[in-house]
Amino acid sequence: MASPLRPGGGVLTGATSQEEWLCSRTTLYPSLHEEFYRLPEIGSIYTPDVLVCTTWDPEPSDLKPADQFFIDVITSAMLRLPEIETNQQGELTYSEQKDRDMVLAKMRCAMRILRSRHIKRVVLGAWGCGAYGNPVDEIARSWRRVLLGPQARRSERVEVYDDMEVVFAIKDHNMARRFTTAFGAGAIFEEIGGDGVD
Repeated sequence: MASPLRPGGGVLTGATSQEEWLCSRTTLYPSLHEEFYRLPEIGSIYTPDVLVCTTWDPEPSDLKPADQFFIDVITSAMLRLPEIETNQQGELTYSEQKDRDMVLAKMRCAMRILRSRHIKRVVLGAWGCGAYGNPVDEIARSWRRVLLGPQARRSERVEVYDDMEVVFAIKDHNMARRFTTAFGAGAIFEEIGGDGVD
């Protein structure tokens, strides 16, 4: 969930999408050096030990030092305003197979980085489903395919990530439900109250 063009997206101009919220409440922004950009089509920036130093409230306040904590962050951009169409079931889908393939490649790249860093707990989101206009159901199904493999595994060599604990943090109730549906059995939908990231 990141701008491919500039560090922190619109954090310095007051934008409030997920990347900007994260950059304004942690030490992520100073680590995103200008020379890392433009992000490659398939590639990410891995930033370890990012300090979370403020609350997630709309009007953030500093956390007490004892309440601060560290996270690792992957900065990676999704397709921007792909061509979409409506299928026979009334779902928005990608018009082009190449976009579906690119989404899978981007997701696999991010997950391979996490695996190479021995990360076992991951928070993901509805990557690209907001301002970038990617179809929610396509993104949800793509994440399922990347994390769990094809429904009918043809080979033991299929790359999966079922050894990781994955949480999807999605504020939009409808999007979260659609992700739960895409993952099917074993997915748990849980609502947490309070304001959060859009």
